[in-house]
Amino acid sequence: AMPDACNHRPEKGCLRPSAEFLWMPLLFCLIAGCMSMPKTIATSALVPSRSIIESELQFPVRMERFRDDRPNRSSVGMEHSAWWGVSPIVTDSDLVVVFERIATQALAEKGVKQGQSPLVLRGNIQVANVGQMGLSRSLKAETALELTLVDTRIGGRVWSRNYRGEGAGTDYQATLAAAMRDLSAAIEKDNSILSAKSVYLAREKASAGLET
Repeated sequence: AMPDACNHRPEKGCLRPSAEFLWMPLLFCLIAGCMSMPKTIATSALVPSRSIIESELQFPVRMERFRDDRPNRSSVGMEHSAWWGVSPIVTDSDLVVVFERIATQALAEKGVKQGQSPLVLRGNIQVANVGQMGLSRSLKAETALELTLVDTRIGGRVWSRNYRGEGAGTDYQATLAAAMRDLSAAIEKDNSILSAKSVYLAREKASAGLET
């Protein structure tokens, strides 16, 4: 039998041992999900579609740009696959706009609208995620938003509420959209913000008294 080339003349070098390791980085990459691609959700599909029925103006507020206070703002979840590992779930545009539109629509139905006012509406996005429930294919989504009214004359809060929404399904986009609809419904059902109307009217009355 002919001697093994790698054992016979090691001083000349041997390609076989190194060749054995060429496939290892690729295998590791497949296991770790290096080749996985992000799953993209269209934000346009997340805003509840309905005809808005605006109520008579109760009081105006100045709406500030909402803040995204989530620990991880680069994605809304992770998809776990036995073949491709972990893939991030991302949105195709700024998720803040979705929460702003949901809040604006829901408040417009109560008569709370954008306008000149000493009251400023602020929103803090706390939760927006979608993911698998354990090892099943079922998905669950959660959303959470804090809305706050601040009186700029004193710099203090006059109203604040936390709203949450949940959704379930088998499609990432549809499941997150369901959680957004649930969040919108929670804002619509709560009329506590109208208690701030007395603050606005008091401000208007005080201003009118100063002018006279």
